[in-house]
Amino acid sequence: MKNKKKALALSLAILILLLLSILYFKGYKKIQSIHDKNSAIALLQDFQFMKMDESTALLSTFIHQKTLLIIYFSSDCPYCEQSFRKIKEHESQFKKLDIIALSRQSLHQIYTFKEEIGFNESEFIHFLQDYEQSFYDTYLIQTIPAYFLYDKDGKLIKEYHGSKSMKEIMEWINTEL
Repeated sequence: MKNKKKALALSLAILILLLLSILYFKGYKKIQSIHDKNSAIALLQDFQFMKMDESTALLSTFIHQKTLLIIYFSSDCPYCEQSFRKIKEHESQFKKLDIIALSRQSLHQIYTFKEEIGFNESEFIHFLQDYEQSFYDTYLIQTIPAYFLYDKDGKLIKEYHGSKSMKEIMEWINTEL
């Protein structure tokens, strides 16, 4: 009986150590993943995207020595729609930026969304498809909308994932310009 208790206690101790090791390893991997992501996005990379006319273009094509706001969105996301409606409403304030609106949805869905918001032809906002999901994977997008603000030298200033008011985003932009 005494040996069974010792064996049970030893088995329990080993199980606890195993679980703690697994938790530690998962936590370490997550921290490493975040570190790798932060290193990868600190400087803007030149991703290739699909334009509305189905031609491909590098991200650098749309950057004109201004602060760049990249918004990763989905057309069926109410927070995304709200954000773009606010941008449209305050268009004159956003013209001092280059804005890239990215989605991994179909070009048809992106185009329909763009039209519904009222962005027909615009020089400061470009709707593009992340057709290879390269941006999505590099930036580890988990929540939309996701905002990435880069200075004119391509250095990441701020990032935010999830619902954010346009007032807060304008505060970001105004403090960085």
